[in-house]
Amino acid sequence: MTEKIICASVWYKEIPVKKEIPIYSTNPINCPTGLVFSGHRHGHCIYTKCAVTGLRDCESGESEQGFLTNLNRFVTREEGLIIALRENQVINLSEVRGNRLFMLKSKTILTISVLAAAISLTACQPKDKEPQTPATQTTAASEVDATLKLVGDTEKLQFELPECDGNACPELNIDRLQSNQAFIDEFIDQQIVKDLSQIIDISPMHSSSDSTASSAVAASSEPAVVGQVLTPKLKLEKQVQPYLAAFLGLDQELKALSSNHQISLMIKPKILNAKDPLATVVLNTSSYLGGAHGSSSQHYYNFDLKQQKLVSLDDLLLPNQKAALNRVAHEAFRAWVVDSKLATNVDEYEQAWKFSLSNNYYLGTEGLILQYGEYEIGPYVVGLPRLTIGYDQLQKILKPEYLPKAKQSVQAASEAKS
Repeated sequence: MTEKIICASVWYKEIPVKKEIPIYSTNPINCPTGLVFSGHRHGHCIYTKCAVTGLRDCESGESEQGFLTNLNRFVTREEGLIIALRENQVINLSEVRGNRLFMLKSKTILTISVLAAAISLTACQPKDKEPQTPATQTTAASEVDATLKLVGDTEKLQFELPECDGNACPELNIDRLQSNQAFIDEFIDQQIVKDLSQIIDISPMHSSSDSTASSAVAASSEPAVVGQVLTPKLKLEKQVQPYLAAFLGLDQELKALSSNHQISLMIKPKILNAKDPLATVVLNTSSYLGGAHGSSSQHYYNFDLKQQKLVSLDDLLLPNQKAALNRVAHEAFRAWVVDSKLATNVDEYEQAWKFSLSNNYYLGTEGLILQYGEYEIGPYVVGLPRLTIGYDQLQKILKPEYLPKAKQSVQAASEAKS
C-alpha cells in the first residue's frame, strides 16, 4: 500500500487525556501523548480543538501542524510535502509556501475530529472543483513545471548485525534515496542491488545455513502496525538480505583464518543537481573485504524530470558528433596524464592505459565531467580520475538545451553567422 496524505492534522502534545482511554484508540500510531485533531484545513483542526476542550491555542501547550496519512501516521509539513509531491497530490503550487503543503488533490477530503470524551469520525462532502478556464489551465501547467525539481534525502537501511566486541567488527552502511520522484528512487534502489552484486559474491558457499550469517534479518524502522505494508525501504532491505548473509559469512571466514582485518561496505546516494537541465544523483560506494586495499566507485545518473527518464551521454549530443566528443575527450585525457605527472611520453603511457570514452558523466558548472573507475585509465594510485571538457569546446557537440544559457547565446549567434 502506498502512503498518501488524506487530511490536515494538528498534534497537541500536552493536552491531558483520561487514563482509561487507550491513547492509540484516539491518536495516529506515532503520537504517544496528547491529542491529534484532523480536518480539511489546519484552521478547522484548531477550531475543533477549541470547541471540544475549551482551551485557546495559547493555553494548549506544545503543538505541531502536519498531516494524517492513510497508514494512520502523523507527518510534519515537510514530510507531508515530499509524500504529496511523490504521489502527485499537489494541484496548486501557489498554496505551497517554502516547504509547506497546503492543498491536496482529492475528490474527497476526510475530516476526522478526535474528541477527548468520545471518538467519532465524520467524512466531509467532496469540495466541488470550479471548471478551469483556459487561462487557469495555463497557470496550472506552469505551476506543474515548477514542481520539476528533485527534492529529497537519504534514509538508512536497518539491519540486525550479530553482536561483536573489539576493533575488527564488520561495518555495513547502506542508504537509499527517498525523494519526490518515485521513478528515480526505484531506479537508484536497483542500482544499489547491482553494485552489491559486483562487490559481494553470493555463491552457495556464502549463502549457506551458517547460524550467525543466516540469522541476520532486516530490522525495519517502520512502525509494527504497518509491518505488512511492503514499503520501498522494506522491499530494498529484503533484496539486500542475501548480500548481508554473504558479507557476514566472509567476515567469519577471515576471522577463522586469524585475520584481524575489519571488513566494511558503504553505499550512499546523493542529489548532486536538483533541476534543469538534468537532475543528477551520484551513487558512492566504498568497500574493504580483505586484501591489500579497499575499493570505491562513483556513478552518476542523470534524469529528465519532464519525460521521467534516464538520459545517456549519447542523448546529449547533436547528430553525428560522437567522434568529435571522443576527440576532445582524448585531448583532455592526454593533458591529464601530463598534469598528473604520470608520464612524460603520453603515447608510451597509452600502451599500458589506453583511453576510452566514459559513459559515466554529469554536467558540471565548468563543463562536461567524465568520471572513470579504478584501473580504467590509470593505476590504483590515481583513484577515481575524472576529465573535464569545457563548454567552450562543446558548442557544436552538445545540444543547446544542455549548454549554460550564456553558451547557448554564443552558439545561436555563431549559427546565425554561418
